[in-house]
Amino acid sequence: MTAHSPAHIMTYMNTTHSIGGWFYSTVVILGCVWPTNAQTPGGKKEYERLVKQSLEQAQKKQFTEAETSIRAALKISPADEWAWRHLSFLQRHQHKFSDALESAQLALKRRKSCWAYLEIAEAAFGALDYPLARKSIADAKKLGEKACGDAWKLLDQVRERLAPREYVLTDRVDPKKCKLHDGKIRLWIAQSIPPYQTAKSKAVGARSFTVKSHGDLQYVEVEPNGDQPFEIVTTFVVTPAAFQKELKSFQPAESLPAEVKQFLGPSPQIDIGDEVKALAEKLKGKDDLETVGNICAWFRKHMKYDDNAGGDTAKILQSCRGHCDAICRLCTALGRAAGVAVRPVRMNWGYLEKEVVYHSLCEMWVRGVGWIPFDPFNESLSVWPNLRWPNVALRLHYYPAQDWDFAQWVELVRPDTKPPTYTTRLLAE
Repeated sequence: MTAHSPAHIMTYMNTTHSIGGWFYSTVVILGCVWPTNAQTPGGKKEYERLVKQSLEQAQKKQFTEAETSIRAALKISPADEWAWRHLSFLQRHQHKFSDALESAQLALKRRKSCWAYLEIAEAAFGALDYPLARKSIADAKKLGEKACGDAWKLLDQVRERLAPREYVLTDRVDPKKCKLHDGKIRLWIAQSIPPYQTAKSKAVGARSFTVKSHGDLQYVEVEPNGDQPFEIVTTFVVTPAAFQKELKSFQPAESLPAEVKQFLGPSPQIDIGDEVKALAEKLKGKDDLETVGNICAWFRKHMKYDDNAGGDTAKILQSCRGHCDAICRLCTALGRAAGVAVRPVRMNWGYLEKEVVYHSLCEMWVRGVGWIPFDPFNESLSVWPNLRWPNVALRLHYYPAQDWDFAQWVELVRPDTKPPTYTTRLLAE
């Protein structure tokens, strides 16, 4: 704090904020750095008032107003490292990750602290710059646990988000509750999808287990041992992945492959009515990426998640409410109506490592790249096990645009009353 008066401790408070499905907790000790060369009458009191106002607004989740307040404070005392970190925090909560990263880096220039490195890691994580996030954590750790204090555990939490994980999912299947096709049971299984997922399944207690393909869909045919239950054991390795590098290869003028064109129009479960077409026309951008970005922005502004709300796309659009499957079907319909190849994807989500639930996301065909996953409520094209809950998202399969009769022969949910078991472990980065 060279050339500054001693820090004045204004307030001590615990803050916990949630945004985009992940959580940020910290203990804020506000050190108001007052520049000794500032001669504005009443400037110090005004600075403290603005900081307090910004904190109160942030607690009410008025992040835009809080950002305005802290910016005004920074005009009075631009050397305050904490204020720059707080600005970054507020920008992250508005999904302005690039701005947040810049503010966090300015904080680090003011003072080299673990908290500044932590904020850079958080902002870089939001901006999908995973290498920078990992580097910031490593740089902070070099300062030592004593210097980092409460930030040490928070740095570990961010590092854990970036670490690959291995999951073992065991389903117990009762043949008496399954459909039979030539004496065999068809089940969806997860697939290996670079760069973010590898998966391998096996059957225990069955006569035979054969992996089959239908187009680029994978499933298994299991011949049970009479009516005896058997287990499907699947081992996944999921690695956080962003597609920034891949998206640089986006070729907006490239024609769609024939097998992808089937995902441009209506299909079973995906109806495209006049209201959907009208909204899609308003959301259509200059290219596919901008269009999907506009659709996701519309979802974040207008749609509400409701586990009990479903129906066709017209009903979902009218109510602006829906569960994940309904939301993804509407997102798919809007994308297709706007000329983008989109398909819903069924995921297997582990919730708090105790209960296995299913979730739906979407995939869009990025010309020149291929299928890229996204969540309608998340503006970033990325795969991350921590989008909604602190565990994992495992891709199972997409909903076919054609051959719906075939899809009905494949079991969607494991048909047994006994819940599956789920284990997980962190792997070395």
